[in-house]
Order: sequence, then structure tokens, then C-alpha cells
Amino acid sequence: MRRKRWLWFTGVAVLIVVVVIYRACYWRTADTASVKQLLDQHISVSMSSDSVVRVLDSLKIEHSAVDPKDGHMSAAVRNVARSGFVTADILIHLQFDSERRLRGYSIEEAYTGF
Repeated sequence: MRRKRWLWFTGVAVLIVVVVIYRACYWRTADTASVKQLLDQHISVSMSSDSVVRVLDSLKIEHSAVDPKDGHMSAAVRNVARSGFVTADILIHLQFDSERRLRGYSIEEAYTGF
């Protein structure tokens, strides 16, 4: 009987320690609202793709080239949050017209982990 009680208390103590350590590993450096506000300050609709690339480079936001077929460019702000084994990135989808002028963009948060 005493052994079962001791095992139960040990199990609960280990669980509490794991939860505390897991929550202590949480951090966030940016969210979609702050990235959107930053982009709204620096880019605008009808801006050329070259100007958008210069802005993204100056903000140290990694990005692809504009796809000549559909006018799409992808960008990402990596590792903006972490909680335990889960990491968050902010993904930016920019759409350009046939003259390589910005039509608009969208932002989403994506999570990876195991």
C-alpha cells in the first residue's frame, strides 16, 4: 500500500516538474499583427517588386523571387515563437500583377514541431 502511494506521489511530482519546464521554454518575439503593422509602414499596393525586395531585405525577412508564371512571392519571419517542441513562423504571401506591381499580401502563422 505504501509503495503504491509513493509511486503515485512520485508520478505526480514528475508530471509537475515536466509541465513547469515545458512552460518555462515558451517565448515569443513577434506576432502576425506586429509584422503586418511593420509591412504596412514600409510597403504599399502598386509598389514595384524590386522595391518590395529591397524593403524585405532591409527588414531581414527571407523571401523567394517573384514567380513569373503567377506573380507570387513567399516570405517568412522564422522562429517567432517557441513552446516546448513547437516552433512558430510567420508566412507572408505577396501577389504581383503582370507589370510586377504589388496587388496585395496576406500573413499567417505556421507551426512546426513533433
